[in-house]
Amino acid sequence: MAGVRVTATADTDPVVAARAADDVSVLLLVSLIIAIGSGYTLLAALVHPVGKSSAVTVRRVRQQRGLRSRSWVEIDDGERSRWMPVYFDPVLVTVPSPTPATLVRTGIRPLVRIDGHRLFAAGKLREREPAGTLIDNPARADPQSRERGAQVARLPRRLILDAQFALPAPIIGGLWVYLRGGGVLTFALSCLVAAGVGIWLAAIAGSDPS
Repeated sequence: MAGVRVTATADTDPVVAARAADDVSVLLLVSLIIAIGSGYTLLAALVHPVGKSSAVTVRRVRQQRGLRSRSWVEIDDGERSRWMPVYFDPVLVTVPSPTPATLVRTGIRPLVRIDGHRLFAAGKLREREPAGTLIDNPARADPQSRERGAQVARLPRRLILDAQFALPAPIIGGLWVYLRGGGVLTFALSCLVAAGVGIWLAAIAGSDPS
């Protein structure tokens, strides 16, 4: 009997070790992807604007598509209109539509300056209008828009908005346990990783809490 027990344990240990190694590999891969994506975004934000600049007219547009809300600027150079997603900035709430701005081409991503204030691009310039419901800023800014912009930019509100993308985490965690095996701890860690990735994706894409 004792020999049977020892053999079963010996057969099980390599399987458990291999499963744990696979889990660690997946976690490291996810961490690497997040680090690369965050590093690229930070580099694009900090790069010194040395490209060609041109005077343009912009409109701030808030896109609502399902649970997703993003800020865009519609850029008109007098010949055509293009759209660029930008990271939320309280200044966006105060910008009348349209308003004069400067478009600067850089080596990574273009940037827009409004009255000297830099808006950070959350993606590439696009030729087509974004899908979903688009809400323009009014032609005249609300006198209380500056105060409202500061309120909606607070971290708790932004986390609540981005946390919506963590809702599928239990489903992903359950699927991982079903496919890979494991117990409560594996499920909890899988949910935590999935929730973190969801919130990161929402933040890196440029969510709009306004």
